Order: sequence, then structure tokens, then C-alpha cells
Amino acid sequence: MQLLTVIMRYRGFDQKPTLCLYTFDHSFPIERTSDYSVAMFFYAADVKQLVYLNNTTSEAETYFTDSMSVSFSHSTKVGVTLEVGCEILLNFVKLGITFSVNVEFTFEWSKLRTKEVQITGSVRKKAYLYQAFISR
Repeated sequence: MQLLTVIMRYRGFDQKPTLCLYTFDHSFPIERTSDYSVAMFFYAADVKQLVYLNNTTSEAETYFTDSMSVSFSHSTKVGVTLEVGCEILLNFVKLGITFSVNVEFTFEWSKLRTKEVQITGSVRKKAYLYQAFISR
């Protein structure tokens, strides 16, 4: 599943819209000439409106920023110790052999993901920020 974030000043439809003047007026203009106009409407069954800025009464641009961080950390440590000893006693002579092995493995893993969304509302305009999930 691919995540698509669309920043636009037009309406996103959560149901398939009918082809009418309302749909055309709230669609994204692609090409306009004196003879015709082409517009693209945004439709996604799983669309979520994140931000709506109503800047229609302001003489200044408005900015909105939202940031979210997610982190995960994991650490594993495995140790193995092997020790073998042998002792021989012959006529008051003591012979000893010790063999020792120590092995240690350390595994660390961490992941940090930060997502930031910023939207600008122009002077005397409305701005919308939508997020839609699109299946491949």
C-alpha cells in the first residue's frame, strides 16, 4: 500500500462524484484555453482530511506544520562459555589442563521515522490537506 499526500485548494471526494458543474468547479484545473477546460478531480475511497485552513478574511499567509516521530529500538545479547578441565595425579605429581572459550554476540537495531506535513494558506483563500491510501 502506497501513501499519497495531496496538498491542494480543491475538494477531495470520498464517493465517486457525478459529472456535473459542481464536480468540475471543485476539481483541480489542468489546462484552460479559450475553447475548453480540462480538470482532474480527486477521488479515493479511503481519504482523510488532515487540515483545513480558512484564510478568507486575512491579509497574510497562514502556515500550519505538524510533525510526528516514531522510534523503535531492540537489543539482543547472547553469550556462551565452555570450560573443560582435567586433572591427573601420578605419584605426587599433579598435572592440570584447563581449556576455556567465551563467545559473545551483540545485536542492536533501531529505527526512527519522522513525518512532517506543512500547508500554506494564501491570502483570502481556503486551503485543504488530504491524505489518501492507494493500493497498487
